[in-house]
Amino acid sequence: MDRPRVFRALGAAHIVRAILLLVIAALLAYALAPGVKLLQRVMPRFLAILIMYLIVLGAVSFLLYLIITTAIDQIGSLTITVQKLLTPGSGRQLSPIEQALSTLVVSIMSMYHTLIISTFASGVLFSLCLIFDSISVLGLFSLKQRVERRVS
Repeated sequence: MDRPRVFRALGAAHIVRAILLLVIAALLAYALAPGVKLLQRVMPRFLAILIMYLIVLGAVSFLLYLIITTAIDQIGSLTITVQKLLTPGSGRQLSPIEQALSTLVVSIMSMYHTLIISTFASGVLFSLCLIFDSISVLGLFSLKQRVERRVS
């Protein structure tokens, strides 16, 4: 990359940043103008502008405070929930998430067996289903055995 290109890119970035700041300032001035006009009736313009900026800054700060405290509370709640889900029960019991997964494995295995039996009875795609069933059942069966070994 040659130097003039880099300098042009950096110059374009500065121009874009300056235009963006100008647009934001114009939008902020446009939004604050009605409040400044209202306050200008009872006080000097400079003081009205200062008070409007303080009101907007206070409102934004209050919203940020609410958002941050809520996020902190939610993260704490999430941490407690994840710890409960991953903590095994008393003795050799599975954790709640492992119990849910083992229940899911059993239901998937029963669905596969029902599918295979109905396919076998109709005589359609017998060899293909047999291969698929044996591979999937062996995989699910080994997963179930690992879960059962963990329990005992």
